[in-house]
Amino acid sequence: MRRVFLDMDGVLVDSIPYLLNYHDLEHCWEEWGQGNYDIYSNTGMSSQDFFDVDAAVWFDMPKTEWADELVDLCLDNFDTFIITSSFPEAMRAKYMWLQKYYKDFNMNKIIFTWRKELLANRNDVLVEDYIINAELWEENGGTALICPQPWNNNNDIDHVFRSLKGMI
Repeated sequence: MRRVFLDMDGVLVDSIPYLLNYHDLEHCWEEWGQGNYDIYSNTGMSSQDFFDVDAAVWFDMPKTEWADELVDLCLDNFDTFIITSSFPEAMRAKYMWLQKYYKDFNMNKIIFTWRKELLANRNDVLVEDYIINAELWEENGGTALICPQPWNNNNDIDHVFRSLKGMI
């Protein structure tokens, strides 16, 4: 069975808009530079300061509008893993977030790593929002599908679903 790795932040979790609100920077969302993930140039905050928030903040983040449909499709048709980058403080909260929203998900299939590409194999698929992670995944032999976010120039979530359905 083909393995699918779902990223959390930007794919399942609507983290950037939530963190912008948390830091009173909501206006930055409308002004976010297309194709530019750099936190500092979009917010004036370092990535460390932007993402280094209390664990409870991570736990309270909302799902993306497509998260449930994506998780259901993958659980029904693929060997599905959650793969996420994380500061140590957020790991427990992300785990609890998954338990809150996806009780049926096998919690032994959650992988915390900053080096997602090390898990890529020829038949593996990464559903990701960050272009650099997607490119590294593909350089290591996997297939990457990009979920739409302002920083990746993709605005077609239907492409992700069509691609996954075509792999069934």
